[in-house]
Amino acid sequence: MESLSQGLVADVLLRLHREAEAVDAPLMQAMGETTDQQGAISHFIESETRDLAWVYRGLADNFLNVSPEEMIGATL
Repeated sequence: MESLSQGLVADVLLRLHREAEAVDAPLMQAMGETTDQQGAISHFIESETRDLAWVYRGLADNFLNVSPEEMIGATL
C-alpha cells in the first residue's frame, strides 16, 4: 500500500494542499496578470538583491505548493 496516496495521510495531504492553494490564490492571480514575465522575474531578483529579508517576509504567509501528483511521483 502506498501510504501517501491512500488512507488518513492522503486525506491530510489533500486538505493541506487545498488550504495552500486558497492562501496562495491572490499571489498566483497577481503573477498571472503580469504580461512581462521576464521583467517580473528581473524585478523580483533586483528586490532580493536590495533587501532579501523584506522580500521573503512578504511571502512568509505563502506556501511552496506542490501538487499531490508531484508528491506521490516523488515517493515512487
